[in-house]
Amino acid sequence: MTNSASQATRAPFEHSLGIIRQASIEILLLLGIHTTEGKEPRWFMEQLEQARLNLGGWGAVAKKIADK
Repeated sequence: MTNSASQATRAPFEHSLGIIRQASIEILLLLGIHTTEGKEPRWFMEQLEQARLNLGGWGAVAKKIADK
């Protein structure tokens, strides 16, 4: 891949990661988890897993998000 092609791919990728980070912050806020910044997708999944454990299951997580 040429350098310009790599740069052309990088910009949309970084933009997409920014959207994912912002969405993760907003979803976690719905679950009562306050964070100042979104991080990598793996971190977000770990936070969701912790919410599942705290609330007792995925159904409870979904209900809490839907009730907001």
